[in-house]
Amino acid sequence: MERRDLLKSGALFLGAGSLPVTRDTSGLQDEVELLLKRGAVQFVRDNLDLQAAEVSAILGRFAHKDGEGDRDSYSRGGVVALLEQRLAELLGKEAAIFMPTGTLANHLALTECCRSGSGSRVIAGAESHVVNDAGDGLEVLGRVKVISLGPGAADFSLADVQQVEARASTTKVRTGIAALTIETPVRRMANACFHWDAMKVITAYGRKQGWKLHLDGARLFIEQAFTGRDVKQTARLFDTVYVSLYKNFHAPSGAVLAGPRRDIEGLYHSRRRYGGGLPEAWPYAAVALAFVDGMVDRLRAAIARFDTLKTALCASGSFDFEAVPRGTNVMHMSLR
Repeated sequence: MERRDLLKSGALFLGAGSLPVTRDTSGLQDEVELLLKRGAVQFVRDNLDLQAAEVSAILGRFAHKDGEGDRDSYSRGGVVALLEQRLAELLGKEAAIFMPTGTLANHLALTECCRSGSGSRVIAGAESHVVNDAGDGLEVLGRVKVISLGPGAADFSLADVQQVEARASTTKVRTGIAALTIETPVRRMANACFHWDAMKVITAYGRKQGWKLHLDGARLFIEQAFTGRDVKQTARLFDTVYVSLYKNFHAPSGAVLAGPRRDIEGLYHSRRRYGGGLPEAWPYAAVALAFVDGMVDRLRAAIARFDTLKTALCASGSFDFEAVPRGTNVMHMSLR
């Protein structure tokens, strides 16, 4: 099903949070309030889908009084470093690194895992981004074999994982499992969440086997708003976690990959090797940083407002709604 055929409530009425106390943020908050009052209702995207003039207004307000220290150098320092530090804290990880795309964040997390381990295979969900939307990048560029599980579902089971492991152990040439990755919510399954109990069991098993564990949490903060489960609680199950800046925090693009310091620090070189060391990434980081704090609370308020809207539409007698099992900000809407 195409995303435009789905009703998305998660991007309604979102605003910005507080910035570091060293900045003059009053003007920025004024700009955000204007955005919130513009009256637009977003039914398609995960974010506010800000227009160029609106992004420019935010960037114009986002600066030190002396105008120094905001810009980065090849995606290092400045506002980028502030964003990395903040998201590492929120995710409960030691360090984080900016990535221009989530595709690169997933790719580097999983290929670096395989280089440091004894295997060459990665287990992933059949409906996940790394299987369907990365152009077989792990295989073509990373020379990693991806084993997909759970076709047509948002999750897979421990039994599925053990079956793959057993098959790998019987090959005449050693083809061990190096890593396991889980995506939640799963975009191709209408942003449904991976089953929480299954996730805990699978990651515990993977850790016991010595596999690297990576979370594709592109919409993880959106999941928290709907489930009430703190992002730290989910991220704690994994070694590394990626979150999207444009799905969660309304930036034009960008992602952040967080994890142990020993794994994250060396990725500066890998990022640049793949052409991902943008000379200046501060505009993406600045917009995202403006929306980080308070994002989940604002999204919960949006959910409540959407529930009011849904009740009114149902009362009109013209619309029907169907929730997605373990769903988040996607709901099926049909005309009677």
